[in-house]
Amino acid sequence: MTGETYPTPSFALRKWLVLLLMGLALAALGARIIHLQILDDTYKRRGEGYINRQVEIPANRGMIRDARGEPLAISTPMPTIWVNPKQVDLEDEKWHQLAEHLQLSSKQLVDRIRSKQSKSFMYLERWADPNLASQVSALKLSGLHITEEPKRFYPAGAVISHVVGFTDIDDVGQEGIELSFEHWLKGSDGLKQVLQDAKGHTIEELGITREVSPGNDLQLSLDLRLQYIAYRAVKEAVVRHQANSGSAVVIDTQTGKVLAMVNEPSFNPNDRTQLVGAALRNRAVTDVFEPGSTVKPFTLLAAMETGAYQPSTVMHTAPGWFAFKGLTIQDVHNYGSISLTEVITKSSNVAASRLALEIGREKVWHLFDRVGFGGYSGSDFPGESMGNLRGPDTWRQVELATLSFGYGLSVTALQLARAYAVLGNDGERLTVSLLNQDALVERQQVIEP
Repeated sequence: MTGETYPTPSFALRKWLVLLLMGLALAALGARIIHLQILDDTYKRRGEGYINRQVEIPANRGMIRDARGEPLAISTPMPTIWVNPKQVDLEDEKWHQLAEHLQLSSKQLVDRIRSKQSKSFMYLERWADPNLASQVSALKLSGLHITEEPKRFYPAGAVISHVVGFTDIDDVGQEGIELSFEHWLKGSDGLKQVLQDAKGHTIEELGITREVSPGNDLQLSLDLRLQYIAYRAVKEAVVRHQANSGSAVVIDTQTGKVLAMVNEPSFNPNDRTQLVGAALRNRAVTDVFEPGSTVKPFTLLAAMETGAYQPSTVMHTAPGWFAFKGLTIQDVHNYGSISLTEVITKSSNVAASRLALEIGREKVWHLFDRVGFGGYSGSDFPGESMGNLRGPDTWRQVELATLSFGYGLSVTALQLARAYAVLGNDGERLTVSLLNQDALVERQQVIEP
């Protein structure tokens, strides 16, 4: 026996158990440190002043196209420069460089920012030139941000402006198709989670929290080729006749689709300085006027419906005028005896009024009403004015005489074009459509062919 003592087995077991537990605790602590410092970069960054935010993803507005697929309205992402006035350090010399980039004096820029010091958002320049945005981004100023937002662009400019319309600075439809189909064209913005530094700059995108839903595209019935032709013709006619304004509407008589609709004066929807005043008015649908001699074919048609008149029927117009109830109705020349066909080609007021007086006001009114005079075109275009055609019981005989050649009623250019489409479609009246969809057209036989 040497006198040495040995620990009992139970003591040795407890010793190793304590050491094992201490080792496990140290390992867990080490793993947590690794997790926080290396694996979980988000927590690490938060510890350095990083902020987890939700930011909006703007939805693209739907494209508007013509019947052949040519773009009429497109949304393109463009850089927008803005600041958070609460985050800026105006003592930083680089703010002077920013002012130069924005073509402002340093005082102008500083005063603008200080005036919004209580706000968290202020635009400096919306839809900036990409080169400018790149120069501004390189300054890396605290509180200065660059984000993308869609800008609406109209490739055909003034040629299509009254039909397509335009959006406001927030991309909301204000006129024309942009207004009437706002809910169809606009999308639903998305959201994404991002990590931003103390200056508000996005460091990392963490994921999408709400998917963006783009707007729907829309195809119109317009043919851009015809639109250009009509636009040039109206501009030239307004200049040639020294007129204040002019309009033209082209309708497919078989479908009721509008192929062209133009006005002069017009405006360029890409230039926001032009988006004011009377030039914005789509005169083809908003302005009513007395149609004059353009209604004579309908007066003659009302007469022929009685069965007593044919295109070859002779009307006597000599001596080129006649007095009726204190009113003198006259032609440009004394046409003598002319056929109903020549009443149109020579535009005889005398013959038209005599026809109307012979057949009576009920027959004239009934024909005018059936082709759509006095109502709407059915296009549902925003701002369309209703035509005016009073009931026949209110007409005096002298008014019947003048109505026969287009005075005493009012129409829009679109309503007049629709009435003529009845003549070109074997007496079938169609609702007018600006969309390239046949199912939308309603048909009604109003005149027997």
